[in-house]
Amino acid sequence: MATTSIKQTIELIESVLTNQFSNQIVMVNFEKFANTTKAKKYPMVSFYFSDSGAEIQDNTNVCSLEFEFLDVISGLNEKNERRKEVISDMFQVATSFVEYLREESGVLLGYPISITTFDNKYKDGLGGVSFTLNINIARPCLVI
Repeated sequence: MATTSIKQTIELIESVLTNQFSNQIVMVNFEKFANTTKAKKYPMVSFYFSDSGAEIQDNTNVCSLEFEFLDVISGLNEKNERRKEVISDMFQVATSFVEYLREESGVLLGYPISITTFDNKYKDGLGGVSFTLNINIARPCLVI
């Protein structure tokens, strides 16, 4: 199903994360600076409008959204092993999420998608992956 508005696209993404990935993601936030210390529910996904914004093209509009897939690293024994595990798990969930959007939801994504891994990005000891999705949004045809 091709989306026709930014709002519709965001709602579809929230629905996919909440319903299709509920066994892998505990919390979903649509905000640029998610309060990770207040949430305390992990693994989580935070996504928001990219600073690059959106583009108007011939037949589609492009909306750019930033994603962070996060889990707790600190406070557990064997931090190095946990770091590897968190980054590996979040990379796998992110990859599955992107594939689901493309194959099952019909979202038109721009490729390539570069994923950045991180650990201790926040002072509360979280790690995971981040990436930007450029989503093509169909423009409705206007008949005059």
